Amino acid sequence: MYEGLRADFASEPELLHDLEKTKQSLEDYYKRQYAGKFKSSSSSATAPSPPSTIASKSGASSPQKFSWTSRYQKRNSKVVDELEEFFKLSREDFDTCKPLQWWLGRRAQFPNLYHLACDVFGIPGMFIHALLWVYVNQALLFCQVLLLLLREFFLVVAILFLYVVQVFNQRQSVY
Repeated sequence: MYEGLRADFASEPELLHDLEKTKQSLEDYYKRQYAGKFKSSSSSATAPSPPSTIASKSGASSPQKFSWTSRYQKRNSKVVDELEEFFKLSREDFDTCKPLQWWLGRRAQFPNLYHLACDVFGIPGMFIHALLWVYVNQALLFCQVLLLLLREFFLVVAILFLYVVQVFNQRQSVY
């Protein structure tokens, strides 16, 4: 996925630089807010199974040996950088991929990234629209102020022009 973006931006050094900077920002944010906070369901410790019975020669059954301390032993867990694994994935078909279902299907593989994706998908669409509306309104307000300033400027220039013409006509009539 990431390598595909790099390939797309290979001929555009500025875009490639922005991609690297954005990737680094995402990594920093992910490590601060999400990394290691959620455990994969496949990596969680499971309770040992109950002891089974073994039949002896006399027909009486005796319990099989069972280690009561096994559930408290430290498990070797492989630390996986979910973000790096995610960046290594191949691109999905844009027309057929359904992002919500994709993340739901990958939540065991990427539990921390899954929560980040849920937070991103949880941003209301109207928020982006409202934010855009604020920027558009600010731009319109700026244009209105600029027009008012230009109108005032041209008004001052027109007054100065009329004054200069009047002074010039007075001097012409004196000579």
